[in-house]
Amino acid sequence: MSTAEIVFPELHWAQKLIYNSDARIRVASCGRRFGKSAMSVPMCLEVALSGGRVWWLAPTFNNAIEAEEAFETVTRQLRDAGVSVRQSKQQHKFMFPSGGSIQVLSTTQPANLRGAGLDFVVLDEAAFMPPEVWRSIVKPMLWVSKGRAFIISTAFGRNWFYEEFLHATEGKTEHRVYYEGAIGDECGRLWVEGGDPEYAAFQFPTSANPFIDREILRRDSERMAQVDFEREFLSEFTDDQSAVFVNVDDCAIAEEQIEAKIGHQYIIGADLGRVNDFTVFSVGDIALRSQVFVVALKDTDYRTQIEQLKRLSQRYGNSPVVMETNGIADPIAEFASEAGIDIIPFHSSRASKEIVIRKLAIAFSTKGIKILPDKRQIKELKAFQATLRTGGTIQYGAPKGLHDDHVIAMALMWYGMTQDDEGIATVAVAQGLYRDPEIYKEGYNRRWWRHNLM
Repeated sequence: MSTAEIVFPELHWAQKLIYNSDARIRVASCGRRFGKSAMSVPMCLEVALSGGRVWWLAPTFNNAIEAEEAFETVTRQLRDAGVSVRQSKQQHKFMFPSGGSIQVLSTTQPANLRGAGLDFVVLDEAAFMPPEVWRSIVKPMLWVSKGRAFIISTAFGRNWFYEEFLHATEGKTEHRVYYEGAIGDECGRLWVEGGDPEYAAFQFPTSANPFIDREILRRDSERMAQVDFEREFLSEFTDDQSAVFVNVDDCAIAEEQIEAKIGHQYIIGADLGRVNDFTVFSVGDIALRSQVFVVALKDTDYRTQIEQLKRLSQRYGNSPVVMETNGIADPIAEFASEAGIDIIPFHSSRASKEIVIRKLAIAFSTKGIKILPDKRQIKELKAFQATLRTGGTIQYGAPKGLHDDHVIAMALMWYGMTQDDEGIATVAVAQGLYRDPEIYKEGYNRRWWRHNLM
């Protein structure tokens, strides 16, 4: 009987603890780049090469493609060694001489997943899948075969993945594993003895992966918003991981400036509202990294909004205004520019909005921003949340029935205040309007010269 040798990347110590577990259902909450997928590939192959039917499930089509590419790399080694492996591109399926198979599927349409029994299944980034995928569809497919499951993900709130993780830890003794290179008091945790004998639970932060440069990880962690660090790197289930901004009350210590101070530079973030919506202008002192004035208008037409915005800009030394542009808002921004307001356009999309919101969240997390203790504004900041959409993407916004106008205006203000690497062509100072001759070109304040996030 001939044998074929497959070369896999070396598993690190923490991966081996999970890999060698005998539990039928392993639930692992691990930080980004821990190596979740790398250890799952050999798990699948062991079962498939022995004749078992395997599924690899991912929350999005792109995640599924990455997994399929990993199996293509491995099966290429098998073919080079003389093992006949068939692949169906249409079904995203690999079939082996033993009769076993591995199929890579997306969970974006759970109803399409129903089928025959399974011997092994990987739910990769399970926290971002609909709950019925595991509970109503996949778990029953393991009953007859007594198949095994590997449920692995970074944490995201207290959803069904958290409930499965909690069940796996109930009645079990917690073991902590401390290791060199941890950031602070980080450690790995295991629940493998007692409780439900079919379950085992594991929790490891990103730093448990010894192949990651610790200094780079440490520097990057210091620049992340606290909620993002806890979720993405520690994979912890916190009380409310849907909250975006922390330390809001601690940062609400700014002093209002009703007019510009000599020598200070200002920038305005403008969120223009439609009918029955608020329009908010947020003024920031660039040097102080502080919000110094905020005003909210209700039920005003666009012409009135632009007139008031122009007066506000003049009050703060003809300060530039960061304003959203997304097709619908383009004529309004152009009208504001023609009215003499120095417009910094911000191309608004889901991706660009996420960037500026995360940037503002980091400022609150590190207490690098000061804001005015405006009650409505603080209420919006505390209510603003990240919600999980179908397919595993994250959407930022206010809960249903609430507003986020203050948040968006502040995020645009902070975006404009912290773009030192790009430079601001037109800088407003209290003594008058100063134009940098190396950057400024006549007409740029009308032609939207600012770099836009796409």
